Amino acid sequence: MAEDIDVLKSKLMKRQPNVSGAIIVEIFGGAAYESWAGALALIEAYLELEEMTGEPPNKAHINDELYLVLKSYWSADLGDDLIKLDSFLGKVRG
Repeated sequence: MAEDIDVLKSKLMKRQPNVSGAIIVEIFGGAAYESWAGALALIEAYLELEEMTGEPPNKAHINDELYLVLKSYWSADLGDDLIKLDSFLGKVRG
């Protein structure tokens, strides 16, 4: 992986309070392509943003390619994280 998830989370914290969906995708997008851990970090950051600001995940920031990568993780054994993934993808395509 290009960068450790904790390093990416630190980058996100440094951008506070000016975080948007675009910034989350900028920081975590590459990691989401590389692993489920990266995808989960992106999803959790975006859901936290939505909870704090009301900004939901949307198509403007999640392009079709990234959407398909995230959707491909459905085939993995994600346990409870499958609910997060399903909810996130539903909001993006809403």
